[in-house]
Amino acid sequence: MHFTQVNQSTFFPIIDLWTKNCLKCTGLGAALRLRKGSFFKKFILRLICLGITQNMGRLDMSIKFGAVILGAASLLLACEARALTFELGETFNGASPSSTAPWLTATFSQGANGSVNLALQSSLEVSSEFFGSLGFNFNPNKTLSGVSQNGGSPAGIDWSVNSEDLQGGGNVGMGFDVMIHFATANGSRFQGTDLINFIFSGTTPLDPTDFNFFNANNLQIAAHIQGIPDGPSGAVKGVQIAETTVPDGGSTLILLGIGTTLFALLRRAIAT
Repeated sequence: MHFTQVNQSTFFPIIDLWTKNCLKCTGLGAALRLRKGSFFKKFILRLICLGITQNMGRLDMSIKFGAVILGAASLLLACEARALTFELGETFNGASPSSTAPWLTATFSQGANGSVNLALQSSLEVSSEFFGSLGFNFNPNKTLSGVSQNGGSPAGIDWSVNSEDLQGGGNVGMGFDVMIHFATANGSRFQGTDLINFIFSGTTPLDPTDFNFFNANNLQIAAHIQGIPDGPSGAVKGVQIAETTVPDGGSTLILLGIGTTLFALLRRAIAT
């Protein structure tokens, strides 16, 4: 049996190159929208390689070894997802809220089974101020099929391409794809530090970046805030502050168990 000494300084670039080619050839890069320089991906892949080289010293560069690494890397690629975050802190029509900006943080993140989660975190310090509606855009090449709400004040949702107009937004606030209408009655308002979560699904798998689009008036996301002391209301817009690649917690837990099994299989492969 022939053994080849594995050098870490040589092996790491090989793993990085293999990962890049794997994403390109399999289409996983487009499906998962992974960044080329994902820290989580490279860290875990290199951790596996480091454990192998440190604990075993010399490795049989055989098909068995390649199969084990291929299995580990393929599983690792599925453990990453994207998150897209917007902060709404600029008034473009009407009165400006008395509360300190930003007044709302909206985070789109990857959900289960091709869905996208939307978390809305209110930051309105003035007790009279509340959100009346929120508009944003959607990928024109895909189709939404449903939405559900998890917690928070009751809300209604409409979607129609370029046809949803934000109340209080004037001409600039026209032409969104999705509009969330919040309850405005006392006791049911979306205000203060309230948190609301929504889950969007489509006729095909969705990605957070499917909500990273502009309307004809160059707005990505905007909200109507009511109850402003100097008001009575105003329309505010948001800007993207982050687009990150994050580990999927559930898949990571599964990966830990699988990783242990892979190491055992690797030792057995070398022994034989």
